[in-house]
Amino acid sequence: MAAPLTSSPVAPDDLVVRSFDSAKAKLALPYRLWVPRDYVQAKRYPLLIVLHGVGERGTDNVAQLANGVLAFCAPALQKRKPAFVVYPQCPPSARWVEAPWADGRYSVEKTPQSKPLTALMELVDSLQAEFTLDPKRLLVSGLSMGGQGTWDLIARLPERFAGAMPVCGSGDPEQAARMKRVPIWAFHGARDEVVPVAGSRLMVEALKQAGGRVRYTEYPAVGHAAWDRAYADRKAVDWLLSQKQR
Repeated sequence: MAAPLTSSPVAPDDLVVRSFDSAKAKLALPYRLWVPRDYVQAKRYPLLIVLHGVGERGTDNVAQLANGVLAFCAPALQKRKPAFVVYPQCPPSARWVEAPWADGRYSVEKTPQSKPLTALMELVDSLQAEFTLDPKRLLVSGLSMGGQGTWDLIARLPERFAGAMPVCGSGDPEQAARMKRVPIWAFHGARDEVVPVAGSRLMVEALKQAGGRVRYTEYPAVGHAAWDRAYADRKAVDWLLSQKQR
C-alpha cells in the first residue's frame, strides 16, 4: 500500500517530529505534528487525525506522510482554515483495528479497541492540554487500514468527533445509529481488490437508514488507491476542515 510522497509545497521536515509514550496502551507512538504557522494561543483550532495504511507502519516517523495526506497542510488551505494535523504511525506488528479488512466489515462489540488507537486518543488528550484546540472540532481521516480506523473511532467515540473522511475502509454497519450525528464523507474505488467496496457501501447504506449525515464518492475505474483522488479533491479536504459539532 505504500506510495511515494505526492508533490506538495509542504515537506515532511515542515512538521514537528515527536513520539508519545502511552501509559494505557504501554507503547510508544511516533507522530508528526503540523502546527499552523500563525498559531496564537488566543484562538482555538481544529485538530485533524490522519491514519495511514498498513504499508506505512513502522518506527521511522515519516512513512505515514505518503499517499497525498499532506494535502491537509497545504498553505492555501491552511490560510483559509488553519488547523493542527497529527499523523501517528502504527507499530509494525499492530493494526489500527485488529480485524481483517478483506471481509468488508467487522463487529465492534467483538473487537476490543486496539492499543494504537488507545494510545492515539491519549495523545489527543495530551495535545488538547498543550495547545488551544477546539474540543468541538476534532476530525479524523484515514486510508485503507486507516479508513477502517476512522470508522472504528467514530463508532466507539461519536461524541468526540465533528467530522470524518474514511477512504477505502470498512466498519461495523450495526453501529450506524451511534455515529449518525457525525458528518461523514466516504470514498472508495469500485475495483478495489484489497478492501472490498462493499465495506463503504454497507456503512453508507446503514447510515442513510439511520438518518445519518453521510456523503459517498465511489470512483468507477479506481482500484485500491482511492486516496490519490480523494486527497487531491480540494472540495473534500476543505469540507472536512470546515466541520464543527453542533
